[in-house]
Amino acid sequence: MPRTIRTEIVVIGSGPGGATAADELAALGRDVCILEKGNHHGRSCLHKNSSSPFATGLKLIRKGLGIKPVSRDIPVRTWIGVGGASTVASANALRGWEKELLSHGVDIAPHFDELEKTTPVIPMPERLIGRGARLLWKAAESLGIPMERMPKMIDAARCQSCGNCNAQCPHNAKWTALWPLQRAEENHAVLMQEVTATELITSNGRAAGIKALDGKGGQIFVEADKVILAGGALATPELLQKAGLDDAGPGLFCHPFHIVHGPLSGQRLKQEPRAVFSSHFLAKQGFTLANDVVGGDLGIMIKTKDEGDGRVYPSGAVQKEYTPELLKTSRTSISLAREILVKAGVNQRKIEVRFHAALHPGGTAAIGRVLDARMETEIKNCYVADASALPSSTGLPPLLTIMALARHLAKNLD
Repeated sequence: MPRTIRTEIVVIGSGPGGATAADELAALGRDVCILEKGNHHGRSCLHKNSSSPFATGLKLIRKGLGIKPVSRDIPVRTWIGVGGASTVASANALRGWEKELLSHGVDIAPHFDELEKTTPVIPMPERLIGRGARLLWKAAESLGIPMERMPKMIDAARCQSCGNCNAQCPHNAKWTALWPLQRAEENHAVLMQEVTATELITSNGRAAGIKALDGKGGQIFVEADKVILAGGALATPELLQKAGLDDAGPGLFCHPFHIVHGPLSGQRLKQEPRAVFSSHFLAKQGFTLANDVVGGDLGIMIKTKDEGDGRVYPSGAVQKEYTPELLKTSRTSISLAREILVKAGVNQRKIEVRFHAALHPGGTAAIGRVLDARMETEIKNCYVADASALPSSTGLPPLLTIMALARHLAKNLD
């Protein structure tokens, strides 16, 4: 038999947006229920173009200073689990989208200010910057490329600079959405794990709850006065399109990234945090650089600013491809990374290029197209608090901006 649950506000997803919104609302005494598809043992998901039966992701081979695509498809990686992708992110915390959102009537500057005080956000402390990062920093600046310490959401007193930021931090030093989730539960919010939202319930043009399935396939009806979708830029538009919002789904952007790496003569580096970065080329050429260590090699991680030309379909299928311009940017950034590595002492002949699936999907339920300034859709009482809401790609990590938008939503919710 179907199970029915009654709550004031149901939040779909427990990542940075959902957790932040739930935390803020529960602190105000609101009745909140959070539905999470995963559990505390998170899993990675790779979304590939459905249009090609041969789409196995973009395979890359070295060719001179660039890359040659075997397939133009860009696989997009997401994470399912309590805390969402924050549990496997590096907690890099840069402000982004501020001016663009303000043009849509959304002022998130006060929320950035508050988050930077309470989280807190700090430049990576000098004592925690590893040897590899320092080598790259010195090499880049000798070539006239400015680098700076990465703003991080960490407890510096706990951080041991072990480099396990892209996994569960063994020292509990890295911020994840588990922190606000814990506060929300302490304020009586209910977190339901292994519950998959399947359909938005509406009545007379208003959201009335969510249909969902539990881990055993049992049906759950969550009746709610307000619904906040925060399952991510691939899951949220699927639910919205099923509810009749055809404007949701297009506009998908992501951040393809490559790692260029090679060995230092006679030595292997220990794993270390991503501690320094350069946004020097972002505005005009569309990419950022950051330090990395790969199997003892010195590496540079490149993230590329994408065009919002992908889409998510009502079935959940994803379409995203490399454009000629994006491929050109990748070649340019890889060439530059090779130059920095050689300057840092890496043997040019041993440099390799690795492609990893694109991260940070967004734009599929954008403010100004699908959402108004209160983060509400045309279906009344249905809101969005994840990267779907971001109107364009900036090439920057979206974590802090998603949190600021979720806080903006919660503070303005009737």
